[in-house]
Amino acid sequence: MNLSKLEKEGKKWVEEGYIQEAQLELILKSYSKQDANVLVLLFAILLTGLAFLTFIFSDWAQVAHISRVIVMLGFTLALYILGDQLYSRKQVLYGMSFVVLGFIGFGASLFLVINNYEVILYNGWPFVVWALVGLGLYAIYSNSLLYVISIAILTIGQFYSEFSFFSYSYTILFLLLIGFGFIALHKGTKLFAYTFGIGLVINLLVLTITTFDQYYYWFIVYIFAFYLIAHLIPKKTLAQPFKYVSLVSMFLFNILQVGFIEDGFILQNVKLSGLFLIILLVLVGIMIVLKRLTLKTIDYIYLILFIPTIYLPYPSVMTVIALFLFSSALLIVGYKEDRNQLITYGTVAFLLSTLTVYIQYAWEAMNKSLFFLIGGLILFVFSFMIERSRRKSKKKEEV
Repeated sequence: MNLSKLEKEGKKWVEEGYIQEAQLELILKSYSKQDANVLVLLFAILLTGLAFLTFIFSDWAQVAHISRVIVMLGFTLALYILGDQLYSRKQVLYGMSFVVLGFIGFGASLFLVINNYEVILYNGWPFVVWALVGLGLYAIYSNSLLYVISIAILTIGQFYSEFSFFSYSYTILFLLLIGFGFIALHKGTKLFAYTFGIGLVINLLVLTITTFDQYYYWFIVYIFAFYLIAHLIPKKTLAQPFKYVSLVSMFLFNILQVGFIEDGFILQNVKLSGLFLIILLVLVGIMIVLKRLTLKTIDYIYLILFIPTIYLPYPSVMTVIALFLFSSALLIVGYKEDRNQLITYGTVAFLLSTLTVYIQYAWEAMNKSLFFLIGGLILFVFSFMIERSRRKSKKKEEV
């Protein structure tokens, strides 16, 4: 709940006699107001960082190579020093802004040296060096922005390594797991958990789809292992983001898989592995045994997303059925247990599942005007369902 909503609800509590005016003031004081200047500075960092990168690769033909390097390194060092001085004087916001700009400047300078001296690259090692510097800066300043940017750099580096050199960088994956994973576990906040989880999922997806394309379905095992670890973590601020990232990534993976399987060429090249099934069943068994006392109906519903439909007859149809079973089960449990969050998730999942089938099977077979008309009608129907659900829950709260 944000501060303005809390203040609005708090006034109702005072009027109804639940709390006193003085208690409301104490509650509001315990929530610090968000500094609007943070957003402005974030955009300033973004634009200045982009200016760095575009300036580096602009035409400097009139300037000697060594001069370019000296100018960039000097400017980067100046930003670091200025940021550190401001930070030490308790001007944290401005200090970290200049430190981050210096960090971006370091990466720009690194690529400038590589470009000027025609260093031949065979993988994404510059991104590893850049991220290691970010890791060192985080160790000094413990700022979340440095953590987020460093993981973004590693993720971009993985794409660069894979699509430029057709070589997956296990170094990037290990650095993400060991270095940034340790920080996420140690810090234990939702921002760090979501950032690390999303970065890890993207790296694993690149690994399975591009490097092990014939065995792309191993992504299910990797994500289920991550999902299992999330269940074993006692700290909720870590466990919940890991679970959400795992489930959302598997839902999107199944949507993508419908398209993959429909492509006959991809399906013909897929090789099924018995070891995959054994490992997946072992992981599922471990989860059921360890959590047998705390597993609820909803936990079994989530397992639908991890069904390896590629092993079943008519895998494309089976994937679609699994998506509809999952979304329908969420809606049923949500309405049965009066859980608005599950109702919302189930509605969105059902809508995305419907659109997936609709686009996959109706695009080429249907007149385009009719295609968009039916799509619009589907969205109207789901909008009506969501609004009706919202009004019902509001009436229950008022009663």
